Amino acid sequence: MTTVAMETRANAWTLVALLGLATASLVLSRWNLGMAQVPTALGIAALKIMLVAMVFMGMARARASLRLALLIAVVLILSLVGFVGLDEATRQTSRPGAGLQGIHSGERPSPP
Repeated sequence: MTTVAMETRANAWTLVALLGLATASLVLSRWNLGMAQVPTALGIAALKIMLVAMVFMGMARARASLRLALLIAVVLILSLVGFVGLDEATRQTSRPGAGLQGIHSGERPSPP
């Protein structure tokens, strides 16, 4: 089988997989999955990103340095998202507007 035929076959199967994942995403968005709804959607999106990067962008056949750069970018993005989630999970909450006392009346807030 020629290289062009193999690439065409890979592109066709990738297209079918992407359409299947898009359908799964649409169907699952209509269901009430509770707390699993966002991780499920992000997991499906990550699979679609991986397929597009590996097949259509040619990362599967790219040099090792390009794959390493992509891996580093993904790790940095995931760490930033993780730190945002960690910040939200560990943040101390107080009553709404507690830090804004006296601002509208012209008084200076007292130091903590």
